[in-house]
Amino acid sequence: SVMFAKRRPFPWQHPPHPLLQRAVPMGDRGFQYTAVFHETLMGLFRDHSIQGRTLFPGAGFVEMASAAVAATRRRNHIGGRGGGTVVELQNMSFIEPLDLEAGVGLVCEVSLSSLSGQQGQGGGGEGQDVVFYGKDDPSRMVCRVEQWGATSLSLSSTAWDSDDALSSVEGGEAGSLSSLACAKARC
Repeated sequence: SVMFAKRRPFPWQHPPHPLLQRAVPMGDRGFQYTAVFHETLMGLFRDHSIQGRTLFPGAGFVEMASAAVAATRRRNHIGGRGGGTVVELQNMSFIEPLDLEAGVGLVCEVSLSSLSGQQGQGGGGEGQDVVFYGKDDPSRMVCRVEQWGATSLSLSSTAWDSDDALSSVEGGEAGSLSSLACAKARC
């Protein structure tokens, strides 16, 4: 139409995660993600102080590891299109606290196993580990996940309208969505 003659489409892009500011491939071994805590980001963590030290919270490590695994899967084209990614982190160890101040960097390395490129049912994948260390001191590990797993969820509009799909969701095939399915069933 004449009214929108200059309109052009924009492809969908995942919004950037604030803790995954820079991604560097490590060959076929995985990806390395870096977050540098600038003043704006520091505002989120200022209240997490213990004895005058601002520390990166444990939940921040869980969030960054989950986001990094999901981003690694997208970058390696593992899993299906659409839906989301359910990430499982196994044997997570918080080794030592990470003191935060403006300019401090945190590195998160996501390592892939030989199985990660194989797509099973639901586009599953596994990884060896996720390791965190300070940007200025790679020898000082602050957190580690021994192994991770991930599965893609692919939801179509018809899945929510089908009684069979609803019962399979409640049956545990996509267990994390069971509460959503139950809520939709009640509406």
